[in-house]
Amino acid sequence: MARKRGIKGSHRLTEEQINEPLENGYYGDGDGLYLRVARSGKYRTWSFRFKSPKVDRLREYNIGNFQYFSLNEARKKAEKLRKMLERGIDPAELRTPTLPENRSAPYLVTFEDAARSYIQNVKAPELKDRKGVKTWISSLEMHVFPYIGSVPVSLVEEEEVLSVLKPIWSDITETATRIRMRIEKILDYARAEKWRKEKSENPARWVGILQYRLPNPAPILRRKKTHFYALKAKTIPGTMVGLESSSGKVAKMVRFLILTGGRSIEIREAVWEEIDLEEKIWTIPKERMKATKDHIVPLCEAALNILKEFYPLDNGRGLIFRNQRGNAYTDKAMSKALKIASNDKKATIHGLRSTMWDWCAENKVGSYHAIQQTFAHTAISASDAAYFRSDLLNERKALINAWENFVLEKS
Repeated sequence: MARKRGIKGSHRLTEEQINEPLENGYYGDGDGLYLRVARSGKYRTWSFRFKSPKVDRLREYNIGNFQYFSLNEARKKAEKLRKMLERGIDPAELRTPTLPENRSAPYLVTFEDAARSYIQNVKAPELKDRKGVKTWISSLEMHVFPYIGSVPVSLVEEEEVLSVLKPIWSDITETATRIRMRIEKILDYARAEKWRKEKSENPARWVGILQYRLPNPAPILRRKKTHFYALKAKTIPGTMVGLESSSGKVAKMVRFLILTGGRSIEIREAVWEEIDLEEKIWTIPKERMKATKDHIVPLCEAALNILKEFYPLDNGRGLIFRNQRGNAYTDKAMSKALKIASNDKKATIHGLRSTMWDWCAENKVGSYHAIQQTFAHTAISASDAAYFRSDLLNERKALINAWENFVLEKS
C-alpha cells in the first residue's frame, strides 16, 4: 500500500482527517507515528515505525486500534517509545501483552494481545530456545499484525484470516501455511480464554473451512521444491585455495564449515565454550541442534589452526566468529565469500554438505552410519535407533581427516 505523505514536521494529522474516508495506506503524523488504514478503511491502526538499535533495521510497533486510542493518546505513546529508543532500547523486544482486567469485555483483547499472550504463556515454554520464539513473533509482526493485529480477537472471522493469507499464499506458500497454523492456534487459545464465543468455529482451520477458500498448498510446494545447488567435489580444493587467499574472517568461516561439514547456523553461532582444543572436538549443545541431543564434531588440524588464529582475539570466550559489532555474521556474508572463492554464482553454503556427503559415498570413506553421524542426521530406522547407540567418533575422525587431505590436496 502506498504511503501518504503530507507536510513535514510533527502533529500533521487532525481529528477530522483521521475520521474521514481514507484510502488504504500509511498516514504520517510525524516522528515515526502513523495511522495505518487497511481493508478500504475498515481497519485503522496506530503504528510507530522506527529503526531498531538492536538489529539495525526498520521495525513497526502496533500501538493499537484508533477506536481505543485517540490521536493525542497515540502521540503520547509514540513519545514514550521515542524515549526508549534514545536509551538504546528496542520497544518491540520488550513488548508484553497487556490484557484488560475486565474479562467480561473480551472485545478489548486484540488479536495481537491474544497472540503475544499465547506465545508467552503456552508456546515459549514448549520451544527449546529463544530463537523459536523470535521466529513466531517476527512472522506475525511481518505478515499478520499489520493487517489484523488491532482487530478484537472476538471479531476475527474468515475474511480477516484471508486478508492475511491470500496475498502470500502463492508466493511464499510454505511460510503462509505455517502462519495459518499459528493463527489457528492463537484463535483456539483465545476461545479457551473466553475472548471468543465458546461455540465459535475457528476461521483459520483448514479442514472444512479454508480448504474451500484457498488452493491446496501441497501441489504448489511440490512444484516449487528445489534442492540446494552443490559444487562438484573436484572444485573444492580450488575453492579452498581461493578462500585461503582472502584475509577476511568470513572466508575463514567458510573454510571451517567445509572442514567440519557443519551447518551455517552452527558455525555462525559457535562459541568458545563448545570447543575443546586439547581433545580436538567441538560439542554443539542440543539446544542448537535440529536433533534433540548434543553433537560431537571431531576437528582436523586445519580446522584447529583456524580456531587458534581466532583464540587470542576473544581470550577464548563468547562467539568465535563475530563481526565488528560483536554479533554473528549472516548466512548471506558466507554465501558471498563462497561464490567469489569458487567462481560460481550458483554456489550455496548448504550445498557444501551435499558435496561432502557425495564424496564420502563415492570414495567409500566411512560407513553409512558414520556419514549419518558426521552430518548429525537422524534419518535411521526405529530398529536401528534402538540398538545403535555409538557415536562412531573414531571412525568419524578418520573420515574428517581423509576429507581434509582431499580438500587441501595433501599427499
